[in-house]
Amino acid sequence: MDDQELFSVWKGIGQNEKRVLNQHENEFLKIAQSQTNDIFNKIKNNIYWELGFSVLVAIFFPFLFLEDPVFFWIITPLTVVSMGLGLIVYLRYLRDIKALNEASIIESLRKKVNILSRYVKQLNLFMYLFMPIGFVCGFTSNLNMEEIGWIKILTLIAICIPFLALTIWLGRKYIYLLYGRHLKKIEEIYNEMVSENS
Repeated sequence: MDDQELFSVWKGIGQNEKRVLNQHENEFLKIAQSQTNDIFNKIKNNIYWELGFSVLVAIFFPFLFLEDPVFFWIITPLTVVSMGLGLIVYLRYLRDIKALNEASIIESLRKKVNILSRYVKQLNLFMYLFMPIGFVCGFTSNLNMEEIGWIKILTLIAICIPFLALTIWLGRKYIYLLYGRHLKKIEEIYNEMVSENS
């Protein structure tokens, strides 16, 4: 029986059995810690992968607007700002996780939940901030390249708003898959550990 199975059995047993197993509480805490460490290693790998991809996009994306100098010089600073803010969030998360004191497993896990919750909220905030800005830039860029007429403007708005809503929904799903589902699992483990030790 591996650690995962043992931890699942321990969570599912009745009160009488738990009293017998209280002498092994430290072993179960170590199993829980091992599970959470695995999850946080996956999150760290996701951050490194996402950071590398973001750097590539930041380098090449402005050049899509190279033929239009006005939009090139609008997009370039926006890309630099978004990349800088993203880098601050990534590095702050990694620094805070690294600086945690592991003396108390439950307290350490509580702090990890808080750090990861803040990180997920910041990612969602940046998505809500920068996606509409990107759509506005793309929208005006399109209007600038062709003759402007009310029918053209209304058609573009009718297409862009649902597409923006879909893109934000997909962005939320992306953040959930990379980080949110791990946060949910960590919160479950933490709540179970707190309830068993109260």
